[in-house]
Amino acid sequence: MNCKNDLAFKLIFIVDNYLKNKNIDRFYKKINNYNYKISFYINNDLYDYYKNYNKIIYDNMINGEHDETLINDFINIIRKILIVLLVFE
Repeated sequence: MNCKNDLAFKLIFIVDNYLKNKNIDRFYKKINNYNYKISFYINNDLYDYYKNYNKIIYDNMINGEHDETLINDFINIIRKILIVLLVFE
């Protein structure tokens, strides 16, 4: 398995774990462990969307909010990242 596929597998696992448990703190901490690897494999525009939503999720966590719409949008961006990672070359 190459590095891109391994990263995709880990991201899928993190998203699935969130969808089962709805623990935003754990989701946020785990997804941030892969920020550098994500930035390495995707284009700058997609990474800017990713970082923007990442910051919004963090701000909501600090304020004690749990906006499902924002989290679902963030998960959709992660799914777009997965598409980029899983494209066969």
